[in-house]
Amino acid sequence: MVPTHIVAIFFFLFNFASVCIEAKRKPYFIYQYAPNQYIRAARYYGRSAYADYLVKSENMTMEERQNTISDFLELCNDLGWEYVKNVTEVVNHSFNKNETEILMKIGLDDFLARFLTLDDELVQSNVEQICLKTEMQLQCQLGFGESRTAILYRLQKLKKYDGNMQLLLEKDCNNKTRKAVNYPCMGHHVMEWTKDCMKEIDEYNKTRIELNQQIIDLHLKTIQHTDQIIKNSNISDEKLFIPTKIVVENLLKKVLHEITGLESKKCRALGEMTKCILPHLTETCGPNASEALRVSLLVGYLNRERSEALNQAFKALYVDADPICIAMHTDI
Repeated sequence: MVPTHIVAIFFFLFNFASVCIEAKRKPYFIYQYAPNQYIRAARYYGRSAYADYLVKSENMTMEERQNTISDFLELCNDLGWEYVKNVTEVVNHSFNKNETEILMKIGLDDFLARFLTLDDELVQSNVEQICLKTEMQLQCQLGFGESRTAILYRLQKLKKYDGNMQLLLEKDCNNKTRKAVNYPCMGHHVMEWTKDCMKEIDEYNKTRIELNQQIIDLHLKTIQHTDQIIKNSNISDEKLFIPTKIVVENLLKKVLHEITGLESKKCRALGEMTKCILPHLTETCGPNASEALRVSLLVGYLNRERSEALNQAFKALYVDADPICIAMHTDI
């Protein structure tokens, strides 16, 4: 076992070299307006957390280290949390109820719907706080020892599975592109650009609520059924394990295909709604606003609508989404 003081010396030299290399690179990930002292402080915080992790995990097994490292990385996620708290408090106290209700009917989550109804200055300042918090979190992870390449790769994956994250990373954290999106117009003029589409909006909202409940009930019933099959089978017997596994997987696949049929109906209703509202939004707030709403609604749509357990089932059994949904957006 290498003595702790040797590890500390090596860690110091490694950090010094890392700082020299990083100084030659673009210092930020997503928010170029983050003050340099904040970037340095976040990296130092990450390096300190990693140093603490090395000391604490010195006598641990590999499995124990894997379990412990996530706790230390969580410190980076908590960094700058006061900014998110500030934004949440503003959103909860300053939103417009009527505008929020329409935006939620369209499919935006409660927080984003409220956020878009804030005054222009509040929208801009609160987005900047979210961007700063995210940048500090990423810088902390860099200081902790994650490579820049790994962090950038993770950001690319996030953009494929979450439309709002895609907007944050590509548009919102840049002052010019954020203003071009025209978020205040989207929120404050929602009555104007939706007034001719209320039939489609109400139909989508009704369809979504009803089918989501059907999907939840169907999935829950299936899980209970498969649990009973497993309970009644002696899966410790190797001869019974494979047949039971096949029965359970086939049953789950059948239900997942049934669920994709229900999701197809949701996607049809979503398509009819977006076909109506997006041109009106373009006319009222501009093409950038329309594209932002399209990305927010469609990218990662099925992931958001499904429960985590249902998402995992689709991935584990390699069941694709319905073609009608995929046709709306490749990353739906």
